[in-house]
Amino acid sequence: MKKFTTHSGVAAPILRINIDTDAIIPSREMKRVSRKG
Repeated sequence: MKKFTTHSGVAAPILRINIDTDAIIPSREMKRVSRKG
């Protein structure tokens, strides 16, 4: 995995416990699944 140095985009904290990531980005919206990394 490449070293992470900077991020130049929008980010928003979600102040909750046990967040369902499939509700944020459903798997049907993913273009491909990779097992690299």
